[in-house]
Amino acid sequence: MKKHPKIGADVFKNLRLALNAFDSTLYQVAEDITRYHHERWDGLGYPYGLRGFEIPLVARLIAVADVFDALSSKRSYKPAFSFEESLQIIKNASESQLDPFIVEVFIEESTQVLAIYNAFN
Repeated sequence: MKKHPKIGADVFKNLRLALNAFDSTLYQVAEDITRYHHERWDGLGYPYGLRGFEIPLVARLIAVADVFDALSSKRSYKPAFSFEESLQIIKNASESQLDPFIVEVFIEESTQVLAIYNAFN
């Protein structure tokens, strides 16, 4: 499980280096998201133990969305948390797991998040 960020990022890196189908920036962004989305604001994440602003912005943004999706979606091993419970867990993860600035914006925009949530649930 903890190897998937590096393995996935290496796929995008190889695509970036080998293909000219898209602008190489697209592959670099995909690589950064994939490689760093499990890093934590407090430095306790993986695979590199990056902290705070060492983590690329795109990965910090996706981390909030990824955590929200994991919480609010039913999985084979757990039921879905409610929208409100998911938001509260995201708030509680601010400054430890998640970038507090991004969490603040996510919470401020929760009306729009709820509209998207309802469209897909």
